[in-house]
Amino acid sequence: MEQELKNMLTLIYEEVKELKVRVTNLETQTTSLREDLETRTTSLRNDLQAQINSLREELDKRTSALDQQAKRHFEILERDLGGALDWGKYLQEKKVDKEALKQAAV
Repeated sequence: MEQELKNMLTLIYEEVKELKVRVTNLETQTTSLREDLETRTTSLRNDLQAQINSLREELDKRTSALDQQAKRHFEILERDLGGALDWGKYLQEKKVDKEALKQAAV
Protein backbone atom coordinates (compact mmCIF):
# COMPACT_ATOMS: atom_id res chain seq x y z
CA MET A 1 0.00 0.00 0.00
CA GLU A 2 2.82 2.34 0.86
CA GLN A 3 4.51 1.60 -2.45
CA GLU A 4 1.28 2.34 -4.33
CA LEU A 5 1.05 5.73 -2.61
CA LYS A 6 4.65 6.47 -3.53
CA ASN A 7 3.95 5.48 -7.14
CA MET A 8 0.84 7.66 -7.22
CA LEU A 9 2.75 10.58 -5.72
CA THR A 10 5.51 10.09 -8.27
CA LEU A 11 2.95 10.08 -11.09
CA ILE A 12 1.27 13.18 -9.69
CA TYR A 13 4.66 14.89 -9.36
CA GLU A 14 5.52 14.02 -12.99
CA GLU A 15 2.16 15.31 -14.21
CA VAL A 16 2.55 18.53 -12.23
CA LYS A 17 6.06 18.89 -13.64
CA GLU A 18 4.73 18.42 -17.20
CA LEU A 19 1.92 20.89 -16.51
CA LYS A 20 4.43 23.46 -15.29
CA VAL A 21 6.43 23.03 -18.50
CA ARG A 22 3.28 23.38 -20.59
CA VAL A 23 2.18 26.46 -18.66
CA THR A 24 5.62 28.00 -19.10
CA ASN A 25 5.47 27.27 -22.84
CA LEU A 26 1.99 28.79 -23.05
CA GLU A 27 3.17 31.89 -21.19
CA THR A 28 6.09 32.22 -23.59
CA GLN A 29 3.82 31.80 -26.61
CA THR A 30 1.33 34.28 -25.19
CA THR A 31 4.05 36.84 -24.59
CA SER A 32 5.40 36.32 -28.09
CA LEU A 33 1.94 36.63 -29.64
CA ARG A 34 1.20 39.77 -27.62
CA GLU A 35 4.47 41.36 -28.72
CA ASP A 36 3.79 40.40 -32.34
CA LEU A 37 0.29 41.85 -32.09
CA GLU A 38 1.64 45.10 -30.64
CA THR A 39 4.23 45.31 -33.41
CA ARG A 40 1.63 44.72 -36.11
CA THR A 41 -0.79 47.16 -34.52
CA THR A 42 1.88 49.84 -34.34
CA SER A 43 2.84 49.20 -37.95
CA LEU A 44 -0.80 49.40 -39.07
CA ARG A 45 -1.30 52.64 -37.13
CA ASN A 46 1.79 54.15 -38.73
CA ASP A 47 0.72 53.04 -42.22
CA LEU A 48 -2.79 54.36 -41.67
CA GLN A 49 -1.49 57.68 -40.38
CA ALA A 50 0.80 57.98 -43.41
CA GLN A 51 -2.13 57.32 -45.74
CA ILE A 52 -4.31 59.83 -43.90
CA ASN A 53 -1.57 62.45 -44.14
CA SER A 54 -1.13 61.75 -47.85
CA LEU A 55 -4.88 62.06 -48.44
CA ARG A 56 -5.02 65.32 -46.49
CA GLU A 57 -2.17 66.76 -48.56
CA GLU A 58 -3.88 65.72 -51.78
CA LEU A 59 -7.18 67.17 -50.57
CA ASP A 60 -5.47 70.45 -49.65
CA LYS A 61 -3.82 70.63 -53.10
CA ARG A 62 -7.08 69.96 -54.92
CA THR A 63 -9.04 72.36 -52.73
CA SER A 64 -6.46 75.07 -53.36
CA ALA A 65 -6.57 74.44 -57.11
CA LEU A 66 -10.38 74.56 -57.11
CA ASP A 67 -10.32 77.77 -55.07
CA GLN A 68 -7.93 79.42 -57.54
CA GLN A 69 -10.03 78.23 -60.46
CA ALA A 70 -13.20 79.58 -58.84
CA LYS A 71 -11.50 82.96 -58.27
CA ARG A 72 -10.42 83.12 -61.93
CA HIS A 73 -13.94 82.25 -63.11
CA PHE A 74 -15.44 84.85 -60.82
CA GLU A 75 -13.05 87.50 -62.15
CA ILE A 76 -14.03 86.57 -65.71
CA LEU A 77 -17.72 86.74 -64.85
CA GLU A 78 -17.22 90.05 -63.07
CA ARG A 79 -15.37 91.49 -66.06
CA ASP A 80 -17.93 90.19 -68.57
CA LEU A 81 -20.85 91.42 -66.50
CA GLY A 82 -19.20 94.81 -66.10
CA GLY A 83 -18.70 95.00 -69.85
CA ALA A 84 -22.29 94.01 -70.53
CA LEU A 85 -23.57 96.62 -68.08
CA ASP A 86 -21.35 99.29 -69.63
CA TRP A 87 -22.56 98.30 -73.11
CA GLY A 88 -26.19 98.42 -71.97
CA LYS A 89 -25.62 101.85 -70.44
CA TYR A 90 -23.96 103.04 -73.64
CA LEU A 91 -26.89 101.80 -75.72
CA GLN A 92 -29.36 103.56 -73.44
CA GLU A 93 -27.42 106.82 -73.59
CA LYS A 94 -27.24 106.67 -77.37
CA LYS A 95 -30.90 105.64 -77.52
CA VAL A 96 -30.14 102.76 -79.83
CA ASP A 97 -33.17 100.84 -81.03
CA LYS A 98 -33.08 97.40 -79.45
CA GLU A 99 -35.13 95.84 -82.20
CA ALA A 100 -32.76 97.15 -84.83
CA LEU A 101 -29.84 95.64 -82.91
CA LYS A 102 -31.57 92.28 -82.67
CA GLN A 103 -32.26 92.24 -86.39
CA ALA A 104 -28.71 93.27 -87.16
CA ALA A 105 -27.38 90.47 -84.97
CA VAL A 106 -29.51 87.89 -86.78
